[in-house]
Amino acid sequence: MDETKDPNYTYYEEVYKSFLNSVDSYDLYQMDNDELEERLYGYMDAGRVALETYISADFFDDDIEAKRFNFKMKRYEIILLAKSMKLEWIREQKHSQELMRKSIGDRDYSSTQGYQ
Repeated sequence: MDETKDPNYTYYEEVYKSFLNSVDSYDLYQMDNDELEERLYGYMDAGRVALETYISADFFDDDIEAKRFNFKMKRYEIILLAKSMKLEWIREQKHSQELMRKSIGDRDYSSTQGYQ
C-alpha cells in the first residue's frame, strides 16, 4: 500500500487513534500490531452497527484492503465512531469481569477486588 494518504478519505487509523486516546487498557498496549489491529477493527465493526440508525453517513462504505472509508468523515463522526468503539470495549471488559467473578466465586472475587 502506498504510504501517502489520500485526503479525500478517512483512514481506520484516525478512528483507532481517537478510540485509543479515550481508553486506558494495559491489555491493548501489550498486543502486537496485527493482533491490535484485528481487535480494533472488531470494535469498529461492532460500533458502526450501533450508529447505523442515528447517522446518515454509511459507515459500511469502506475499503478493507486500503484500511479506509470511501468518504471523508467529519470530525464529529470520527469521535462518535470512536465512542461507539469504546462502548464495545466496555461491554467486553464487563463480560470478562463477570466471567472472572463466576469462575472464582462471588465472595472470593469481592475480597480480591476490595469492594462489592
